[in-house]
Amino acid sequence: ENTRSLLGSAISVMELLEKGESVLVTGYAQSASASQLLSLVQICSDPYYRTVNGFAVLVEKEWVRFGT
Repeated sequence: ENTRSLLGSAISVMELLEKGESVLVTGYAQSASASQLLSLVQICSDPYYRTVNGFAVLVEKEWVRFGT
């Protein structure tokens, strides 16, 4: 259920971004879910993050620096 919810949220965020909307991620601040959600959105939206180098940058940026 959590995976389905996370993927659904990622799709919603991507659809809003594609329409040119701004998105503020709230309600995830106390868990790793925000990093998971933002990572999924970036992987799906930007082919760079689907490369080995891009994925390493994503992990550093979204996981290591934020201590999650």
